[in-house]
Amino acid sequence: MKHKQTPDPKPAPLPTQLYDRLLSLLLYLLAFLIPLKFGLPNLDVASPVLPEDLARIVPNTADFLSAVFTLRLRTALSIIANALSSPWPEEIAQILVVLGLFLWGVKSLSQRRLILRVGKTDLMMWLFVLVGSVTTLFSPAVHSSFVVWRQFLSYALLYFLIVHAVDSSARQQRITKYLLISTSTVALLGLYQFALGFEEQARAVREQIVPHLQDAYLARLARGRVYSVFVYPNSFAGFLLAVLPLTVLCGFLHSDWFRKPNRHKGILFVLLLPLPCLISFFLTQSKAGYLTLFLVAVAAVIAARRKIRLRPRILLTGLIALIVILSAILLTPPGRRLILEKGAYTFEARIAYWRAGLKMIPRNPIIGSGLNSFGLLYPRYQLPGPHEAKSAHNNYLQILVETGILGFICFLGIWVFGLAAAFRHAREYFASENRLSSADALILSGLLGTACFLVHSFADFDLYVPGIAMTIWLYLGLIARNAPSFKERTLQLTERWRTGLTISFTLACAFVVYLSAKTLNATAHFAVADATLRQTDPPPTLGDYEDAISEMKKALWWDGGSQNLHVVLGRIYSRLGRYDDAVREYATADRLLSGLSPGIAHDIARAKLARMSRVGEVRWKEILSHFRDAVTRSPVSPFRRLVYAYYLSQAGHDRESREQLSELRRLDPSGKEALRAAGMLSPDDPLITELKQFLEESF
Repeated sequence: MKHKQTPDPKPAPLPTQLYDRLLSLLLYLLAFLIPLKFGLPNLDVASPVLPEDLARIVPNTADFLSAVFTLRLRTALSIIANALSSPWPEEIAQILVVLGLFLWGVKSLSQRRLILRVGKTDLMMWLFVLVGSVTTLFSPAVHSSFVVWRQFLSYALLYFLIVHAVDSSARQQRITKYLLISTSTVALLGLYQFALGFEEQARAVREQIVPHLQDAYLARLARGRVYSVFVYPNSFAGFLLAVLPLTVLCGFLHSDWFRKPNRHKGILFVLLLPLPCLISFFLTQSKAGYLTLFLVAVAAVIAARRKIRLRPRILLTGLIALIVILSAILLTPPGRRLILEKGAYTFEARIAYWRAGLKMIPRNPIIGSGLNSFGLLYPRYQLPGPHEAKSAHNNYLQILVETGILGFICFLGIWVFGLAAAFRHAREYFASENRLSSADALILSGLLGTACFLVHSFADFDLYVPGIAMTIWLYLGLIARNAPSFKERTLQLTERWRTGLTISFTLACAFVVYLSAKTLNATAHFAVADATLRQTDPPPTLGDYEDAISEMKKALWWDGGSQNLHVVLGRIYSRLGRYDDAVREYATADRLLSGLSPGIAHDIARAKLARMSRVGEVRWKEILSHFRDAVTRSPVSPFRRLVYAYYLSQAGHDRESREQLSELRRLDPSGKEALRAAGMLSPDDPLITELKQFLEESF
């Protein structure tokens, strides 16, 4: 089999060379930042902002050099880890992609011929984006849906940019080189977490993650599960699964490193890239990740058995030996605890998520309920048990729920058509005697990495983690460049058309950048307000609260559709006793979420109760209607039942209170889940103590 390499382009005029150099620099920066700075899952919460990261560079560098020169190596490692593990908002990635697209567009439209590469993958991808835009318009939470739709749009634009702008093998190799450098850094940070850094990472979680989400991450740290920059260990495992084939095939591509004269290069390569990736992967303790690696590795070995001259007898013996080793591990107490006991609990939780998701599909089977709506709808469809979820932990089910049958078909089409050319190339390569070329390595690693992503997607939400999803779409673009699945179409442009298209293209890119900048500005103001409210030495004063309110209003000026910002501002008003303002903000957030959030119904009830209690006239009928609404929105939540029963008792409705307590016993016989959820409210909330006492007396 002869593979046609893409020829390097001929020298271009000076302006075109300038555009090419800027575009190359931007692509290399993006490839480096994808795993390193965009690993934060989409939690619909604000993340640290870019200006603060830049402001810390100089003092952090000075502290690092001081630690190195004084041989305080642990301090130096801590400074590096904290700097690397601070994620950037994904809007930065979106802006970088759009800037790259702008550079390509201006360069291409300056010529009389515009070359477009289109195929079935592109059709499925843009149809999926179109369906996503339609379902966003009808979503119960338009703002949250729009955030994820813009995220998916950036993936499609990244693919388009790779297909159209990465037109030389040299540029492809540099992109993969920077991706691998970043991957090595991420994997080594995972090893640092396991060896030295759990205390520092626990502090980072308390500083960067909203309070009601901290417990889950701190519990994972307590079990010694590493997550590097991905916050969630299973997401870290999903990323490592995607890049492991590239790290291994890169070693095969440079086989001369492992011969005697250059053996030091091979040893250094193994110690810095594949070995840290593999060890960090096992330290994530992701059972779904282990299973995915096993399945894809076995399939890859079977497909390549003739190429690597592996006899069927040896293959069968190896599989039997592997099964024996796994069985021996399961016979040990640590093995049973790690794989069977913990695995059974997580599998049981996922089954609960999936059953709830299947119940959501009939709500809108054609176009779905709206992107990022699963977590909002989940409380209403949740099954009894201590299972809370923001996502389905199954990409396919979540896409089916959120975009309906139309979006699901387009989503599957992306992978069917996107990987078809890679499958054909792999089959031809394994049947040939050709040595591994750089194009072969990119196609095979992209195919295997995407296969790991697709298998792991049955048990997790990798699609909603920018650091993973952008890596996969980068693979799709590189596969399309090296195993073409598109047709080139040339458009002859007149001067008038070029001018019109350039202006339109510039305005479109500027508008997309403006949308991302709006979110970044809102995030920046929110971060200032949040830092003000979190200070403990000294505690926030009345002036600090007023400053925080001013910052929150600025954030809402930039992003008034964010229900989270309205909720935060409402809670600040509640702390200050400005209950009318708090109710107004809560009501706005409730409207933005189509009246589906049980937490907001709870907040409205407590703010109104506090306001009425201040004047000494509590209208219990109105207050109880809000707490009842919270129970209706989350019917199997023990915590909502406990709160409703408590306030029914306070209002003198003892019979109704006993009925709610009876239902609470059915849902949560010990009451532990209700108290756990109560404790996540706020450690200094007096309601928690009252609920504990009420539950002890009632149970």
